[in-house]
Amino acid sequence: RHYRTSYRSCINRHGCHSDLEADDEEFDSLNQSDSVNQSDHGNHEPQTSVNTVNQPRLSTPTGDNPHELIERAQEENRRLLSLLEDRDHKIMALEARLLQQQHEMTIERERLREENAALIRAMAALASN
Repeated sequence: RHYRTSYRSCINRHGCHSDLEADDEEFDSLNQSDSVNQSDHGNHEPQTSVNTVNQPRLSTPTGDNPHELIERAQEENRRLLSLLEDRDHKIMALEARLLQQQHEMTIERERLREENAALIRAMAALASN
């Protein structure tokens, strides 16, 4: 995807690692509040565990070995790509849940309209008596 390329180039150019870690903390808190909301509403979406978040960041190599630098950069890229893929899965699950809730709200709104119309008819019938 395009944003992955842009995101990787942002990290490579600007060193946005701390932003990514802050986002991880934000998503962890979102997942905690999300699980509370799910238990409140009975919605139980499968939670995706993020094993890559628990992996420590790779230390910066101190040697001048270019092969070691490349290997560590590739490992870090794989870790970051895995984080992005996990986020994609979370976003897709949230979008699916949002669509389901919108559908449920549409059904409920229609039911309430019908109930409202029935009540208005009943009130009109009572008023005409």
